[in-house]
Amino acid sequence: MENIKNRIKNIANKYNLQLAYVFGNRAKQALKLVEGKVKNLPPGTSDLDIGISRISLFLMRKAAEFLPYERMRQKIILGEEWLRKNKEKMNEE
Repeated sequence: MENIKNRIKNIANKYNLQLAYVFGNRAKQALKLVEGKVKNLPPGTSDLDIGISRISLFLMRKAAEFLPYERMRQKIILGEEWLRKNKEKMNEE
């Protein structure tokens, strides 16, 4: 069976998505699933929050430069740590 990471990539390619991410209470659990560290998400009382975008990381960074609310939205959804770690990727066109 195809692993979850490849399934996500195939869906992203099919629909021309540039970015797929998880956030919220179960984000770390979802990351373990995508990394292949677990086979299933453990049962939980909260849902899994997933975000997708057709906009590239580069364009997201450009939007954040000019739109303060976009910068705040990215910090809330993606987290400051993720933004720091992916700064170089966000500068690529």
